[in-house]
Amino acid sequence: MIYRVEKVERLPAALADNVVYVSEEFELAALKCACGCGHRVNLMLGDGHRVNDVEGLADVSPSIGVWDAACRSHFWIDKGRVVWADRWSDAEIHSAMEQQLNRHLQGAKMSQPWYKRVARWTMNIFRLRK
Repeated sequence: MIYRVEKVERLPAALADNVVYVSEEFELAALKCACGCGHRVNLMLGDGHRVNDVEGLADVSPSIGVWDAACRSHFWIDKGRVVWADRWSDAEIHSAMEQQLNRHLQGAKMSQPWYKRVARWTMNIFRLRK
């Protein structure tokens, strides 16, 4: 199985086999799970995943953990080829998902305009004084 990169404006509803779709505008990528189960895998590119086009072949890092499907696949894509990774325990999956959620929350806080961050900070100070 060799994955290739296809750059698109919007991710398609139906995904073809062996294609990593990349929407640079929305910083998203999507592919079907490498195990063949057909599960759709969505990647947020602004959140650490990178998809590089190496002469038309997909290079995806860090590893892709398909924790929301029965297969629980875990793999990398290196120059189009799937490289299988060790299975993770429930505790490892929970920890990784918690870290990802925290990154999202931190990113959301920093993406607010400066005046909203100052207002939130000021309100928190007054709450502490009560």
